[in-house]
Amino acid sequence: MLGWMTTWAVRCGIATYSSHLISNLSRKPIILAANDEEIVSGFGEGEIRCWEKNSSDFSLVLEKINEEKIKKLVIQHHPGQIKFSDLNNLLIDLA
Repeated sequence: MLGWMTTWAVRCGIATYSSHLISNLSRKPIILAANDEEIVSGFGEGEIRCWEKNSSDFSLVLEKINEEKIKKLVIQHHPGQIKFSDLNNLLIDLA
């Protein structure tokens, strides 16, 4: 299963870009979305709000990756959302 960690269904260029990329996939991935913004479009099945911007706590992301049996993860972000040091720690936890 493919996972996609991004902002989602919110007013954000990253969210829009991710949506365009995902719309061209043959199978929709599990969306692991930031949960600290106002939703501006539909939020649907397979879309899980499980991380906060500018937070170093990705424990819920890791939990959802295990629950959903995600084997590959795309992380679509901006350094203003996730600090590179926190992203590095997340990648170490995923390894």
